[in-house]
Amino acid sequence: MAINTTTITKNIGYADIYVDCVVPADRTPMALAPGGLPVGGRYIGATQGEALFRYTPTIEGVEIEQVTGMVAPHMVSEEVEITFTMMELDYQNMLLAIGQGSGTTAGGVNLVTFGGNRNVPNRCVCLVAKSANEDTYDVATIYQAINTAGVQRSYQRGQARGIAVTFRAVQVHTRSVGDRAAQLIEDAVPAAA
Repeated sequence: MAINTTTITKNIGYADIYVDCVVPADRTPMALAPGGLPVGGRYIGATQGEALFRYTPTIEGVEIEQVTGMVAPHMVSEEVEITFTMMELDYQNMLLAIGQGSGTTAGGVNLVTFGGNRNVPNRCVCLVAKSANEDTYDVATIYQAINTAGVQRSYQRGQARGIAVTFRAVQVHTRSVGDRAAQLIEDAVPAAA
């Protein structure tokens, strides 16, 4: 069998991160506007390094005396997350990424504050990666996500200061079983301009 380098080549490149996208209908692909923008999405700014979509199921089985391996495997939990390091740290992008902070602008200063009991905002998060050799996109979407990484910034001479962000899925029980947390689309075609 011959190697298909076209398939390999299309998967080279970065991903853009969007928040507050319009959640697609149950078992329906995320809609993309021209240019690969998820409908309603707000661009979160430049990122550095790997942007990662991860789905992790935890499978357990039952042990019985008659065999040495597990039987009756079943899922006991699942986790979906999108992680990235945000570099474009203007005031509004920080608030979009952090979620739990609040902010004000006064006297030429942009202030983000933390602490106290606050509602944890759920938001739709999309990772969108354009194919390198065709006008299609890979799209990873979490329907309702919360930032579980908080804020961590390092300060080092000669190094850019980014914020590591982890958005983790919250189950949406009004959706069908098997479509309650996230979706992953390969080769999505955006709407015509």
